[in-house]
This record gives sequence, structure tokens and C-alpha cells, in this order.
Amino acid sequence: MEPRKEFTLRIHFGVGSRKPKDAEIFQFFRNQGWTSSDLSAMYREDHSLYVRFKSAKGMGEAFSRLGPKTTFSYSDGTAADVTVADAGGVSKYVRIFGLPPEVEDDRIKEVLEKYGNVQQLNRERYGAETGFSIWSGVRGVFMEVIDAIPAQVRIQGLNARIYYEGLSDKCFVCGSKDHLKANCKYRGKVLENPTNSSKETSSFTSVLVECLTPSQPDKPLSGGSRVEDKQQVTPKLAYTNEGPPSYPSDKKPFRFEKGKLIIDEEFAKYWDDRDELILEKRAAAAKILQDKQRQDGRSE
Repeated sequence: MEPRKEFTLRIHFGVGSRKPKDAEIFQFFRNQGWTSSDLSAMYREDHSLYVRFKSAKGMGEAFSRLGPKTTFSYSDGTAADVTVADAGGVSKYVRIFGLPPEVEDDRIKEVLEKYGNVQQLNRERYGAETGFSIWSGVRGVFMEVIDAIPAQVRIQGLNARIYYEGLSDKCFVCGSKDHLKANCKYRGKVLENPTNSSKETSSFTSVLVECLTPSQPDKPLSGGSRVEDKQQVTPKLAYTNEGPPSYPSDKKPFRFEKGKLIIDEEFAKYWDDRDELILEKRAAAAKILQDKQRQDGRSE
């Protein structure tokens, strides 16, 4: 079994890039501010350069500054685009787009900890060569990704876009790996004739469970109401904290009346203009209701 490379960054040169000389590598180290007190080893394998740091903290800080892609400059004035990754294959550098500086790091950590172990957060800056070494609006998170992170997450009421090496093309509306959520034909629609009911039922149930408060029902829903943690969702859908601040807490945005799904128009109108997530909630609830009605029809 190959030993895991600890505290080591892998800098990969693409096909066609010239392999750097030792002097060029050490100059790259100097440009990053690395010294011999920070590093314990440097070696090559094929088209990759491996840099071993003396501590996980040192590697994390270096990874945060470099990001997943950077430029390697040669002594003759040419340059090559290189990719940077944790050589141990555990930690990844997750980049977050679409958040203003006012969003605190703790709020980001709180959300991303659902998907793995957060080790360090970083606010990326424009390069010194621009003359404006200010925040770029991109956050970087050095973390161990255990569960796949969606391409978009909600952080402090804002939609944040996610990118990291290994991010799979997965639609978090219907579960397909052939497209992303933005291109999903079911986005914001009630599914009438699903082509793969088992996969979509599972996916839509997950969306519903994530968005609505689970509780123990008197009569569980039919057609895929069970989830991985063995909780069930009651047909009486509960109000959630995702409602607008002005929305009365004693009202319910979704409810069932005589077997029909009723969506409170005041709640729906507020979110239609502000958050696409409400569309997914509608589709999720409507899909499960359809399954329930079909099941009830077969049992009569």
C-alpha cells in the first residue's frame, strides 16, 4: 500500500509544459515567500512537482494563497499554467463565489461543515501586480470533503456558487448527473410524467426533507417518504425558518386540504422574486403529493 503524502502539495504541469529546472523551482518558492524553515522536501514525479511542508498549517496557508490554479514563471520569461492540489488526496481547496465581504467566515464554516471537515478559511485578494491588493470577493476554504458539495449553497440568506476540483456535474433538483440545476427541465415545474420515477422520487424527497421540518407523522406519505435517517415527513408540512422575516410564524406556507396541495400566495409571491429555492420546494411537495394520490388511487 502506497504511503499517504502528508503536508504535501502537488503542483502539476500539463502536457506540453516544460519541466522546470531546480533554480526555477527555488525561485518560485521565493516568490511565494517560502523558506527552508517552512519546507522539508521537494521532488518530482512525471509532470508533477511535490512540495512537502513541515506542518499541516503551513501547507494549508500555502494552498489558500495559491488556489487550485496558478502560474509558474520560467527564467526565460515564459510561463505555464499549473494546477495545485493536496497530494494526500484528502483536503481540497473549495472556492466560493457571490458573497460580499460582510458575510463572516463563521457563517461559511457553519454551512460547509455539513459536507466535511473545515480546516482553514481564506479571503482571496487581487495580485500585487494590479496595484490593488484588495479582496476579490472570492472565499477559499481548505477542507476535507466527505460528502459532495452542491454547485450552489445558501449562506446567510445568499446564493453562493461553489467550485472545487472533483466537483461532479449533478443536478440537485432531479438527481441527474447529465446536467446542473440551472439547466434542469424540472426546475420550477410540477412533474407530471417523470421518466425515472424511482430516482426522481428519491431526489425530490431529499429536497423536501432538507427544506421542510421533519416530524413523526400520524400517517406517513406513500411513494418514497422514508429518508436515510429513518425519519418521515408528515403530510402537514411545517413552517420553516426560510420564510421571510415579515411572514407570520403561525402561518404555514404549504398545507394539504382534501388531498390537494395548497401554497400560501403571500409566501410564494415573496420568494418568487427573491429566491429560486421556493420553486424547488413547490416541485418537491407537488411530486410527493402526486405519488401519494396515485398510491391512494391504486389502493381504492
